[in-house]
Amino acid sequence: MRFSAPVAVIMATGLAQTAWAGTCEQPYSTSDLLEDLVAVESAAQGGDGAQASAVAARMEVGLGCLEEKVVKVMLGRTFRSIGAGFVAAGDEERGAKWIRSALDMDRNFEYGTSEYAADHPFRAFYQQLSAEAPSIPIPMEGREFIAGSAYVDGRRVETPSASPDRMHLLQIVDASTQSWIFEGTEIPAGALVSQVAVETGKKKKEKAPKEAKAPKKKAPAAAPSGVVVIRPKEKTPLLLAGSAIIAGAGGMFVGSVLTRQQFESVRSSEDELRKAHRTTNRLYVGSFALLAVGVGGVAWSVSLDGGTVMPRIQGRF
Repeated sequence: MRFSAPVAVIMATGLAQTAWAGTCEQPYSTSDLLEDLVAVESAAQGGDGAQASAVAARMEVGLGCLEEKVVKVMLGRTFRSIGAGFVAAGDEERGAKWIRSALDMDRNFEYGTSEYAADHPFRAFYQQLSAEAPSIPIPMEGREFIAGSAYVDGRRVETPSASPDRMHLLQIVDASTQSWIFEGTEIPAGALVSQVAVETGKKKKEKAPKEAKAPKKKAPAAAPSGVVVIRPKEKTPLLLAGSAIIAGAGGMFVGSVLTRQQFESVRSSEDELRKAHRTTNRLYVGSFALLAVGVGGVAWSVSLDGGTVMPRIQGRF
């Protein structure tokens, strides 16, 4: 939204004393803000006080019409430029309030000589404000912000608070973004709700206390049944035999590997080659057969417990 210079000055006349939320026909976008930022810096550094003051007043009004959240880094430069615009026109009191807020964001900023010459009056004015002690925000008792995330001069705040002798930008971000410009600690009423109302709303959500339940009685511990675990006599022999068979399967597999090496090295006659081939195959197949028997024996021994019947193999001839 573009405000003409006379309209902006008229709308901003009462800003030094009261908070202003703005009645905006169109939103003031960050693109508009950047365009005005370049214009006010150029006018202030060039000594055109009338133009610098007019653009600064337009920015002052436009900030209250923003529907986009502005990052803190951009706000520091914006506040400094607005202040410089008013100082260029001789309104040092008004400009100082913007510059103090900018210093609260970044106290290490210094202007280069390409922006303001070493003997430029604004440089001395800025350095004088930089030497002031930082201000501590004053909280507003009994009030809370409306729903959403609140930012004062780009800084996230949980409770309403602001510093005196400064101009501030308040933005509350929820489903949309609302913006207000205010002076000192006069946070706009439209951005606040009573703390009592908030606490009352919380109380409505409290659940009724649950009825106390009678403690459960523990069942008496069962008396020892006197059951004696009987280890089947077949368990140990099966376990030992199965383990021995598995070991034998391993030895037979090693033998098959050795005979395979002999088979691959045979070069004399076809009979010796066939003999080595048969021996290798028998040892290889036999090792897996023994392994299956051994594993089966171990598995049976593990599964055996008191009362378990040994498996039997039956055949008809």
